[in-house]
Amino acid sequence: MRLSLSLIAFLPALAAAQLPTPAAQPARTVAIDRVIAIVGTEPILLSEVEGMAQQVALRDGTQYPTDSAGRMKVVREALEEFVDIRVVVAAAKKAKVEVDETQLSTQLDAQIQAIRAQFPNDSVLRVALRRQGFATMDAFRRLQLDRMRDSVLASRYRQNLQQDGKFPHAPISEAEITEFFNANRSQFGRNLGGVSFRRIVIPLQASAAAKLAARTKADSLRAAIEAGASFEEVAKAHTADESSRENGGDLGWWRRGGGLVPEFERWIFALPAGAMSPVFETQFGYHVARVDRTAPGEVKSRHFLIRPVTDSTDVIATMKLADSVATALRAGASYDSLVALYHSADEPKSVPTAIPLDSLFPQYKVALTGLKAGEVSAPFQMPDRAGAPTAHIVSITTVEEPREYTVDDWRKLIREDLAYRKGMRKLIERLRKEIYVSVQL
Repeated sequence: MRLSLSLIAFLPALAAAQLPTPAAQPARTVAIDRVIAIVGTEPILLSEVEGMAQQVALRDGTQYPTDSAGRMKVVREALEEFVDIRVVVAAAKKAKVEVDETQLSTQLDAQIQAIRAQFPNDSVLRVALRRQGFATMDAFRRLQLDRMRDSVLASRYRQNLQQDGKFPHAPISEAEITEFFNANRSQFGRNLGGVSFRRIVIPLQASAAAKLAARTKADSLRAAIEAGASFEEVAKAHTADESSRENGGDLGWWRRGGGLVPEFERWIFALPAGAMSPVFETQFGYHVARVDRTAPGEVKSRHFLIRPVTDSTDVIATMKLADSVATALRAGASYDSLVALYHSADEPKSVPTAIPLDSLFPQYKVALTGLKAGEVSAPFQMPDRAGAPTAHIVSITTVEEPREYTVDDWRKLIREDLAYRKGMRKLIERLRKEIYVSVQL
């Protein structure tokens, strides 16, 4: 049983089919279509299953059989999987699992558009579609939409069973894990090694004079709003937050722990609907927030941000501060204490899994090359998401040399995958007893 097959995995295969080659797959040809299986009350046609088998061959880069005996062999193999899928889908429908058709259609349109972009024009795309047995793009889209719907229904049905504790339990032995790893060793590739680390990212530090000027401006704008000015218009005209400026500072709905900096979250969850905060400071500058609506555990708010004006002198001062922080870290100062004092709240503090240096940003690769576990990099500069310069200090936690993977590296994931497969097999065997299945091939 291979329910790991993606029902919409054939979209990328079209790109590979856009130019004729000696190994090009033949168009789907079914002399006489007929029902070859029934699941519940739904028939399964020979053309459906053979089309699926052909597309799997195209996706995997294998030659689809041209003789009738070979074709029937692969069709029978595909039919088993097709029936398995339809059984789970039938159970999902019976359990009244729902799918958002609008969202489904939007996702499929985006995928088809991405495929369309890989062809020089629609004429070449139509040739590729006909090579796979589709007369039109509409026919192709209908089939893919059906398969995507089936995939979502089956996935949500399984998730519902797991949440309710009704998904079949399938214990996996160490022998099964080892056997799977050895049989698929080539697919696991090689551990490229790399470094894991923790870091301190220091935002650009404005001067005291610039901070005072920004605070004064925020105070005056808040006073103007209290005197009758529109909060939305003030935000549009003055906020430094480009992402919310056009919407008058609207931030939408947020839950606690949803990603807002702590100072901002504390204020908006402390205010009642309609209330405006005093001026408060975060690492980004000075804010005034207003709560528009509240719901259990959620707040809809808007704000404006006044950011202190900075220049090259502030960049130099920030790098000097970073150098003193790096020196303190090397001398044994508490990493957690330094993070609490200086680290940017919207930046991750660590990368716990070893990453090859070549996969890191160039600034990180240069700064970390040659460092050993426990060593601290010299401070280096990188722009933040808004383009402002920030200072980065990195402490290496582990250095891993390239090596071959062992079963220990993958044990947890293999166990989860095998448990899922075995559980699905048990589920399908149970459903086949509950749902009418007739195979006529």
